[in-house]
Formats: sequence, structure tokens, C-alpha cells
Amino acid sequence: MRLPKRSLVSILHDVIMASLSLPIAYYMRLGDAVWKIAPMHIVEHFLLFIGCYLAALFGFSMHREVWRYVSINELKTIAKVITVSVAISYAALFMVQRLADVPRSVPVIQWMTLGAMLSSSRIGYRLLRESHKEKKHGKHHAETTKRAIPVVILGANDHAEGFIRAMQRSAEAPYRVIAVLDKKSLRDGRSMRGVPIFYLADDHAVLEAMKRLEDRGLVPQRMIIAQEHMDHEQAVSVLSACDMLGIGLARLPRLTDFQQGVDHDIKPIAIEDLLGRVQSTHDIPAMDALLRGATVLITGAGGSIGSELVRHIVQHQPKHVVLVEQNEYHLYLIDKELMQLAPAIPRTALVADVRDAAHMERIFALHQPHIVFHAAALKHVPLAEINPEQTILTNVFGTQIVARACVRHKVQAMVLISTDKAVHPANVMGATKRLAEYVWMHETRYADAIKVVMVRFGNVLGSTGSVVPLFQEQLRAGGPLTVTHPDMERYFMTIREAAGLVIQAAAIAHAGASLYVLDMGTPMKIVHLAEQMIRLAGYRPYEEIDIHFTGLRAGEKLTEELVYHTEALQPTTHSKIRRSDSLAHVVLDDDAMDELYHVCHAYQPQKSRFWLQRLVQEYNPELAKV
Repeated sequence: MRLPKRSLVSILHDVIMASLSLPIAYYMRLGDAVWKIAPMHIVEHFLLFIGCYLAALFGFSMHREVWRYVSINELKTIAKVITVSVAISYAALFMVQRLADVPRSVPVIQWMTLGAMLSSSRIGYRLLRESHKEKKHGKHHAETTKRAIPVVILGANDHAEGFIRAMQRSAEAPYRVIAVLDKKSLRDGRSMRGVPIFYLADDHAVLEAMKRLEDRGLVPQRMIIAQEHMDHEQAVSVLSACDMLGIGLARLPRLTDFQQGVDHDIKPIAIEDLLGRVQSTHDIPAMDALLRGATVLITGAGGSIGSELVRHIVQHQPKHVVLVEQNEYHLYLIDKELMQLAPAIPRTALVADVRDAAHMERIFALHQPHIVFHAAALKHVPLAEINPEQTILTNVFGTQIVARACVRHKVQAMVLISTDKAVHPANVMGATKRLAEYVWMHETRYADAIKVVMVRFGNVLGSTGSVVPLFQEQLRAGGPLTVTHPDMERYFMTIREAAGLVIQAAAIAHAGASLYVLDMGTPMKIVHLAEQMIRLAGYRPYEEIDIHFTGLRAGEKLTEELVYHTEALQPTTHSKIRRSDSLAHVVLDDDAMDELYHVCHAYQPQKSRFWLQRLVQEYNPELAKV
């Protein structure tokens, strides 16, 4: 293989340095007495060492390294090459001539001498190039630095050092780091790449620390978090301080996100940090016992919750995963993801509609699932108000078809994904999910051997059509963010935690029917969420990015509830999951269900709403009015 010219020059330089290191080591140890050593011994030693050195040089690919970017990693490679070549050459020399005339300190002296020669030449070359670059771009860089946004970094760690270095090296850097705040008092008054470090006693002392910066003439326009993860208290404290100071807040990307030395797009803090939730832990052995070796069928497998369930399930070594999804593209995406995530897990991706009873029966008969997660649903409230018949057919009768198939084929466990909108529903979507809860229990009233599980929870961050992706899209467009009402509030949970708790509920469930309600913490006002997302994106709410109130949409409530007052919740073995048996003996009016089915197929929206309200007496559209 032909080597590049620069690699040949590097090899030639290193061989010359290696050749010089041996006589230098001898002379430093013996002085003029070196001339008393037999010339043949010197020649043998020289040839052995150069041969070993060349082998080590190519073995560690040291000739491929670019001197201009020499760093600790390259210096480590130099140390490895020298260590290997010295050790092997002296071992070989011992076998050839028993180290005659070779003082024992010579290899140590040679190691240090050659290390200094190779390192200093590379470091000197880099310093020379850096100096040349500064002279060439100095004036332009100074002008760019003046225009750059002054920022302060919270946390003196590797991420902070990498960001500072990237900003200092880039002629077009958009940020200029003027200070670093750190909680280690020993670092106070020191510096990181020339940037002063100031002591931060705790997260509540941000205002005091910023006052110290101002006293020294350092006025940042933005604070950047250098740590990957923040707890709720820290995130809220820092965010509040930045809001009072009128400066933006953002976080650094991981070092692996840096491209070509600089990632100019600092990232917003993960919105999950502001939920005030400690992420739940799971009973992994119980989840393994439920899923390992089982055939698991997931409806709505391409949706937000369904796909996250799939990702969790394949981690527990099921025998076979059956993906049921009406949307071909979403099915393609999750199937493609599983090819990378769990290629060894057998899977079947099926384009199917849960409303098609004959097709669902064929799927159950062919695959004989042990566990079924029913996540398929139409869930967008405004669209459900416009399309009540389709929402009812999917959410109610699709659920009925799946429930009957589960009972008919004697599955071990069947899990329905429900929602807080099913509690005192004010819209079609919520009413259909409440009726779906009834259907799930009604159809399994004689299936005592099956785990009949229903899991109810609130909003999940990042699900399709939810408020967080909408806000992110509006932020990218420069605003404004749209909120329906200043008093609108919702429960939130990360989609990953929700999916994990759903599986956990199924794992701890006993045979028979039960409702499980996830602990969602405290609800959050949507306007506060919008304000925090604006701040986390580095802007000031209402000044740089506005918030518009659009008014409640059809079917929307200001607040949601997780339980009815009649649902007596009991603790379970998991702190984030509570259990109720209040729906265990639900019996539906079959005649009313038949009427609802027929009017939906006849595309009669008013009659569909009428019969839906007959079956779900808690359904009250008036609750959506302010």
C-alpha cells in the first residue's frame, strides 16, 4: 500500500529520532567510556531496536496521526510504541548477547529521551501552526469574538473544557465563554483554558455568583449547563435565577455531538427535568417472568405508546413479537428499528385494523399470543369531535374485537392502554376510552384465569400530536407559542417511563380484572410549560418569543383527573402504581351497544353521540365549557 507523502516524512523523522536516542542514552550513562564498548555490540543493539521500533510504529499506526492535532491520545500512542520497542529489543538483546556492555539504566534513559524527542517535535509543530493561524486570522477572529454572545458555563468538567476549546479554535464561533461556575470550592480563582472559574456554593447561589461576575465587568447574556443530567430542583432553581436576571438558559450537547470541532447549536435542557418526577425503577425479574419466552402482540405498535412498549418488550427476550398497526409507514419505521435494536427476536409486522374482526381473528389464530397490549386508538380530541363515528368504531368496537379475541384464544394477560380523559369525559375521545374500559371488563367477566389489566395515565411527553412537539416546532419557526387557555393544566410523564410502568403493571397483576392508575405527580400549567421551554431554548418569553392564547378547542377541559371518587385505589408492590377493582363487575347494555354500532356505520354523528352518552353517563360535554 502506497503511503502519503506526509506519512513518509513522519516515519523518516521518527526513525531518525529513534536512531539518535540510542547513542544519546549510552553517552548520558557512560560519558566518554562509551567508546570502550565493542562496536559489534552497538551495531547489534541498534539494528534490533530500529527493527522493533518500526514494527511497533506500524502496529500502532503512529505514522497515520496528524501532527497538527496532537493531543493526549497521540502522546499515549508514542508512549506505547516506545515501551513496546524498548522492551522487545532489550529482551532480544539479552538472548543474543546477555546484555554485555549494556548498563541497566540505558533502556530507562532511552525511553525518556526518545519520548521527549518525539513529543516535543509534535507539540512544537502544533504550536507553530497555531501561531501562524492566529497571525493570519487574528484581526478577523478578534472582530468575531466581539460579536459573539458572552456566556457563562455552569460546571467545570470535560464537556465545558471541550466547548471552550471549540469556541476558541473557531474563527466563526457564535459564543464567547467569559466565566465558569463550579461547586468545588478548591477551583475558585483558577481558570480553564484561560477562562476564570468562580465558586458556586449551591444551585440557589446562582444570583450571588452572577453578581460577582458583574462586579468584575463580566456580563453574560446566556448561561449554559455543562452537565448531561439535572434533577428537578436544580433545573427549576437555575431557570428561576436566569429568568430573574433576564438571560437565556441552554445546555451543552454531549461531546459526541460535536462535528468538526464545533457544534454551534447548543441544546435546550431536557424538558423532563422540569416535571418534578423521580424516574421510576422497575422490578426487572417480574417483567422478565411475564415476557421471556412469550409471544407478545401489540396493537397500535407504530404509535407513540405502542412503539415504546415494543422497545421495552424486546429487552426481555420474548419468543415472538407480533406488531399490529394500521398505518403502513409507522409500521415500517418500528419494524426497521427492531432490525437494529433486536435482530435476534423473531417478529411479524402486520398491516391490520383492529376494527376488522375477521382479520384480527386470523391473526390471533395464527400466532396464538400469550400477552396482548392494546394501544391502538384514535386519541386527538379535536379530530375526535369532528369524526365521532370513526373514533367510536376504533376506540370502542376495535377494543371489543381485541378483547373477544383475547378471551377466545385464552391469552395469559391482556392490557388496555387508557387515559385520564376517561375520567368525567367532556369529549368524544374521553367518552370512548371510558366505554373502552367498560368493554374491556365486560367482555372478560367470565375469564377468571386471564390477567385483565387496564392502565390509566395522563399525557406523555413527545407523543405524536402532543403539546411538547408542537411547542418545539413553533420555537423552530421563531414563535409564537400557542396555548389554549392560561389556566389549562395537564399531567405529564415521559413516554419511556409510561411504557415501562404499563409493563410493570401487567407483571404485578393477578388473574382477574383490575384497573391500574399510574402516579403522575402534580399537574403542570401548559402556559408555564411554554414559558420554560422558551427559556430553555435561550429566549425570553413574551419579549423574544411571544405566547398567544387561542381559546379552548371543542371538547377540551381545563383540568384532567386520574380517578373517580368511587374508585378506591390501593397500593401495589410498586410505588408508582395503584390498583382498583371498581370496574371488575361492569355489565354493559348489549342493545345500546348494538344501536351505537349501527348508527356509527350509518354515519349519523348526532345519534352516535346520543348513544355514546347513554352508555357513558359520566360523559358531559358541558364540562368543556369555561
